[in-house]
Amino acid sequence: MGKVVDWEGIPDSAVVDDGIYLLAVESLEETVSQSGKLMYHLTARIEEPSDFSGLFQNEYFCVGTDDDPGADDPETWRKSISARILKRFIKAAQIPMDGDMDMICASAEGSKFLARIIQIVDDGKKNPEYKGNISNSLKGFFTVGEREVGLDGGGDSTPPPPVATRPAARTAPAKRAPAKPAATAAAKPKPAAAKAAKRPTTIACGICQEQVERADFAAHVGQHEDEE
Repeated sequence: MGKVVDWEGIPDSAVVDDGIYLLAVESLEETVSQSGKLMYHLTARIEEPSDFSGLFQNEYFCVGTDDDPGADDPETWRKSISARILKRFIKAAQIPMDGDMDMICASAEGSKFLARIIQIVDDGKKNPEYKGNISNSLKGFFTVGEREVGLDGGGDSTPPPPVATRPAARTAPAKRAPAKPAATAAAKPKPAAAKAAKRPTTIACGICQEQVERADFAAHVGQHEDEE
């Protein structure tokens, strides 16, 4: 017999849900982009939440520019948005801020950090073939303990209770309010008591349960409606 596989328990893709994740650095490597610009490639492994443990995330920090592909000019680093994001990652992972990037890359392995991971949908501008594809991106880096690990969107269960309880609270007073006017109407029953023998001529009010003359029933119900 071959290997028994629980296919239901295997996710359909490696895309993870939006949230705050705990990750460990697998590697931080110097490389170049397709256009030959200096770039740093981060590979990190998710540790928490446990449902996504073991999945890998990749992030790229492209520092080089068209004018300075190798980012040899310190001014290129100062102006680069990617260099600022890379710096935030280095601080979040608590990697020693050495001036030598080779030393930083060598020290990065095993460092742990928190990151906000989000899903992004490819708009197809770079390559129409990938339009609509969903992937992940790391947006925001934090030191361990600075944020709580967990997925976004946990508050959907809070709205329903108020909706269920508020109508009941409004309906109850509306039906009890006529009780006082009903007491006033009960002050006139003595003439009605004399007619008690003529039971077929009275109807029990479904709102206040009072026996009302058939001739007065419509007006009696109308009084309740006015009070509501």
